[in-house]
Amino acid sequence: MTEEFSKNAEEWMKQWGHFGITYDRKTIKGWALINDDEYERVYYDANDLRKMAEACIEIANVLNPPPSPVPLVAEGQEGAEK
Repeated sequence: MTEEFSKNAEEWMKQWGHFGITYDRKTIKGWALINDDEYERVYYDANDLRKMAEACIEIANVLNPPPSPVPLVAEGQEGAEK
C-alpha cells in the first residue's frame, strides 16, 4: 500500500473494506456493505476514525472487561476495606 501506515494499519484498512488514503490526504475511502449484496463507497476523516476507535474500545471492554483496579491503601490504614 503506502509507507505512511504500519503493516498492521494497512491490514486492518484492507479488512474494513479495502480502505486507502485519498488524494487530498484528509480522508480514507473504502467500501461498506449496505445490505446483503450491495456496497457503497464511504469516506472517513480523522474525527470519524477517532469515534470508531472509541467504539472499538467500548466493544472490546464488553467482550473482555479490563481488570478492576487494586486499591493502593494498606490494610489498617484509613480507607482500607475491612
